[in-house]
Amino acid sequence: MPKRRIIISEEQEKELVRLIREEKEAQNMPVPDKSNKPYCIDPEKVLIVKKHLDGRFGKKKMSTVGNDGKPCLVKIVTMKDDFGNDLKSMYMEQLKDYLLDTFQNMFSDEKESELFFDKVMNSWFDNKISVHGMLDVNHL
Repeated sequence: MPKRRIIISEEQEKELVRLIREEKEAQNMPVPDKSNKPYCIDPEKVLIVKKHLDGRFGKKKMSTVGNDGKPCLVKIVTMKDDFGNDLKSMYMEQLKDYLLDTFQNMFSDEKESELFFDKVMNSWFDNKISVHGMLDVNHL
């Protein structure tokens, strides 16, 4: 079978090279920089974190006064001991730092892990993680 040749213009070649580069970069980056390319959260990882949170933490909402002087609710988590007693209360940012430290080997990319734990923490707090590890919004 003879070889076939496709003739394209210089503009078409540049566009083709640009598209190939974008695709290659997207494959190398687990979290695209501010683009709408989907990245699905691994349900197995979600279930591991959910099991850890369910076993060691409780959820509370505390009423406080915001910067504008109006009352608002703040999400608080409480670390539990083996008997179910509260040991320590944490804000969500402190919980995120704890999870990043505890599961530091789960992700190689720091940005990906921060986005993952933000989504999982908020979904866990609002009881929006399914039995199969799916979140209410299952992309970063």
